[in-house]
Amino acid sequence: MTEERLRDLLHDTVADTTGHDVGADLVERAWRRAQGRRRRQQAVAAGAVLVVAAVGIAGVQLLTPQREEQPVQPAPAPVTPPPTSVSPTADATRPDTSYQGVPVWWAPEDVAGLPALEGGPLPATIDLATPAPDAESDPLTRAVAAYVDTATLEGPDGAVRLVGVDGEQRDLDISGLHELASDGLTRVSAATRAMLSPDGRTLAFPQDDQVVLFDIPSGGWSGLNIPAGQDLRWADAGTLFLSRGSSAPGTGRLVALDGAREGRANIFDVVRPGVDLDGAALVAPWRSSSGGEVAQTYDGVRGTVPGPEGTGQDQTFVVIRGPGGTRLLTLGPTDDPGWVLLADWVAPETLAYEVVEDDTALVVSWPLGSHDFSLVTTVTGLRSTGHRLIGSYALGG
Repeated sequence: MTEERLRDLLHDTVADTTGHDVGADLVERAWRRAQGRRRRQQAVAAGAVLVVAAVGIAGVQLLTPQREEQPVQPAPAPVTPPPTSVSPTADATRPDTSYQGVPVWWAPEDVAGLPALEGGPLPATIDLATPAPDAESDPLTRAVAAYVDTATLEGPDGAVRLVGVDGEQRDLDISGLHELASDGLTRVSAATRAMLSPDGRTLAFPQDDQVVLFDIPSGGWSGLNIPAGQDLRWADAGTLFLSRGSSAPGTGRLVALDGAREGRANIFDVVRPGVDLDGAALVAPWRSSSGGEVAQTYDGVRGTVPGPEGTGQDQTFVVIRGPGGTRLLTLGPTDDPGWVLLADWVAPETLAYEVVEDDTALVVSWPLGSHDFSLVTTVTGLRSTGHRLIGSYALGG
């Protein structure tokens, strides 16, 4: 069934139950949001989108082996509400507004004109259209980023672009990997936003019946005979978290790279800010910094977290929780043609995020609690067929 037919049916159904005038408006808003969600799902790694309702407990609990029930951590003292709608020129560290007492900063709309980040972990430009040496025969010591233009996976030339610590680049042929079953109707790439290990030495590719591993320093392949599907993440540099087949949400198995089972774990990759996110959808893996900060991207709903134009649009935003308290960075409207997603940490208190539009992707850095945004790298050479860049990072922050 075509998208046009699905849209017509949605119009007809809503019109029958609500009346034409009201129904048409509801359909158009729902359709735009669905289109935005679908674009993100094509690029977001490691599986399902979770829905977050009212969260009253602050704090983060990550991958804890379950030998006994873990106690709930007490909530910290409430955050003092900052002034709302503060001009960035008034104070370089003040937020732009607040949401339920949590400070909110707004990412700039024009990122192409930002100053370059000095001494950053990535080269100024990464051109995916220009071939790089083979990653198997001429391996890197480790990688700080791995990119896939999923449009290339539709042909015989599918490859992962690896970027090394000194800016060297390699291409890894993954055309032999199988796509994964998604919702029973579609197949998705085995390359995910969680494919690169935190130490940048291993790539993990989930398959329906196993996990395929590529050791970056040696250029060698291996495998784990463990069904993985899409639900694969890294618990640490030497341990995978697999939630496939788990009966309870957020639970799964810890498996070492040698195949040894290390027990079960409970994963909460939701940063709990102590505010009501009102049905925001969690997208992409959470990222933690060496300084103890944890960040997670959400697609929000209108009327909640405000953007520069107020609360009249769905906003994509990042929630950061750690020693510095809870902060939010609004990335832009969810329904924009491209997308913006959390990438990684370039320093213990400096976040990086991707902005993808047309055939170009930009990685932008943001020191927490500032208005000092910088351009880390520009990824070019993407095929203009749906904005489907997959980026996975180990930037060392």
